[in-house]
Amino acid sequence: MVNEKFSVEAHAHLVRLVQAWQHAQSAPASHYELKIGAPLPVLLRMKFPAGSLSLHEIQNRCQLILVPTGTGALISVNYCGKKGTAWTPWDLAAQCFFRLITNPKVDKFAGPCARCHKYYVKKRASQKVYCSRTCGNAATAVRRTREKWEREHTEKLLRARRAIQEWRRCKPADPWKDWIERKYPDITKKFLTRAVNAGELSAAESMAREKKLSKTALTAGSLARA
Repeated sequence: MVNEKFSVEAHAHLVRLVQAWQHAQSAPASHYELKIGAPLPVLLRMKFPAGSLSLHEIQNRCQLILVPTGTGALISVNYCGKKGTAWTPWDLAAQCFFRLITNPKVDKFAGPCARCHKYYVKKRASQKVYCSRTCGNAATAVRRTREKWEREHTEKLLRARRAIQEWRRCKPADPWKDWIERKYPDITKKFLTRAVNAGELSAAESMAREKKLSKTALTAGSLARA
């Protein structure tokens, strides 16, 4: 129901109602609640979104219906909107919200899922983050892949720093990026350039030395031509 986009505007209103309702469940106790020493029902703690129907308005737009069954009847309460007026997106949202909070399994309602962002019905009390094992496993795989990449990236940066120091000691004629890439093929010039631009590597001294080598080579070339 919350995941169904029956109307873009009504769906957005419904999500706002659900978010306010969920927030009320975990919000700190109010001054009044502390004074009376007991929590209020969630709907009385809930701060309805701006523009939405109030709890009182929702109550007034509900209708009790007797549904005959055998020798007796069942009581059904439906949201019917304001009599004599056309339904608004807020009416659609209020109708779905009413169905949610009056559902016997409302305590199992949870979400949105941290991966797919859908709301879901909990299969167990501890299920508070992901809607399913599929989403949980996929999120774990993504996190582990990211952690692996970060470890490898950090290790490569460490080797790149050592390689820069080695280049300075060896004092080759080749530019530092070319020299490092040739000696350590997995540390490419593209990797070094990105690391410098991201502030992960400091190549100020290397660049200064390259300029000095370039100036020396230029002077030597001028003397040779003379």
